[in-house]
Amino acid sequence: GYPDAIGYWVGAQLPRWNIGASLMNGEYWTTTFDLTAFLAGARNRDQIINRIVTVMFAGCISNADRANLTSYLGATPGGIPSRQKLTETIWLAIGSPSFQWM
Repeated sequence: GYPDAIGYWVGAQLPRWNIGASLMNGEYWTTTFDLTAFLAGARNRDQIINRIVTVMFAGCISNADRANLTSYLGATPGGIPSRQKLTETIWLAIGSPSFQWM
């Protein structure tokens, strides 16, 4: 996780999170995010998580971050995530400590 001290939050951390949130919320009119193309046929939780890890992290993600993504996406009733849940999971990946090192 992230430290609970103000010194760690000064700089580019919060703006990077905001960019991720804005991208996933469709707030950039010059940039779009095609969720269907991104998922490339991934249908269940494990396939979706593997796709996120492959595309966004080139396969390199901490065990803790993978567990957080899996847990969040796995909390979906019926096992089929909604579009909202999928975009929130990708935004969570963008905000993860592993992504900050990419």
